[in-house]
Amino acid sequence: MTADLVEGGRERCLEAGMNDYLSKPFKAEELRDILEKWLVLPEEVDLEEEVPDLPEIDLPGAVSEPISIPAIPPMKSSLKPEPEPGQKPEQKPSIDQAVLNSLKMLQEEGGPDILHEFINLYLDDAPGLIKKIQEAVAQCDCAALRLNAHTLKSSSGLLDATVLSDICKALEYRGTVEDTDNISELAHKMGDEYKQVEVQLSSQLERAS
Repeated sequence: MTADLVEGGRERCLEAGMNDYLSKPFKAEELRDILEKWLVLPEEVDLEEEVPDLPEIDLPGAVSEPISIPAIPPMKSSLKPEPEPGQKPEQKPSIDQAVLNSLKMLQEEGGPDILHEFINLYLDDAPGLIKKIQEAVAQCDCAALRLNAHTLKSSSGLLDATVLSDICKALEYRGTVEDTDNISELAHKMGDEYKQVEVQLSSQLERAS
């Protein structure tokens, strides 16, 4: 598991003897898929192997007639229909509310509000990081760009602010390879997306207060 974005990093890890490669930030589903891929399960039982018949045992009160199991109604699909021609597709929220709810589950009874502390810490730190990134872009300071974009990428990824995290990931990569051509557009998108994230997180704090 690594946050290294240098091209060829996956290949070098595998050549060094690692079983697989997972880059940060990642989602729980991605980690689960890799664990399922490499978990060593017990050997499967050969179902075709003959098993000796067991003697029949009469138990008091045993039900001799088959039990009727009610039919399970079909589940409704959660997939949303495709938008009609000319209709704009539904815009994905900057942060998945389900992720915020999952963070609430870590709350201990009587303890400090973990989710609120995390959101407040993020909202306190993010503007400073964005300012440093924008200054690094203006000064073509690739080292500062890589460092601050990496930090904002990771903290945004923990809140599942995937759009903002992906933009920071691209900025971090550009700083790593020292490619600053037309990078100001990315920095502008980062600022716009953070405004959306800030609104959603602030709304979360207001609803809980």
